Amino acid sequence: MIAQGRDVVPLSSWISDAVSTHAARGMAFQLLTPHTSRLTHAVRTLMAGPMAWWVVRAEDGSHFDGITGLPLAWDPEYAYVPQPDERGSVAPPEGYLDDAPVGTRLLLDQMAHLRAAIPG
Repeated sequence: MIAQGRDVVPLSSWISDAVSTHAARGMAFQLLTPHTSRLTHAVRTLMAGPMAWWVVRAEDGSHFDGITGLPLAWDPEYAYVPQPDERGSVAPPEGYLDDAPVGTRLLLDQMAHLRAAIPG
């Protein structure tokens, strides 16, 4: 697990190395951030994978998965795991996965092709 307190968490080489190390051991990787943090597109894509969890610490001190909204609880053996409700089911809070926009977002994807000048 890696804890980040940044406003925006980028995909750094050491996060990439940590994910690779955990995957090689067959272990899930967990990224812990406060509720105010945002992930770059690359990190969010990585955290949406099957062996990764974006653990968000809410204002009230509880934890949830930042991708799915599932409530999480600390387990001494496995770190953060899904927390069942009183009926034993695991589900995100009502409305968490709604498509309603939250603020304004801009996604920019740019690609550049460079050509070397060939003398002659």
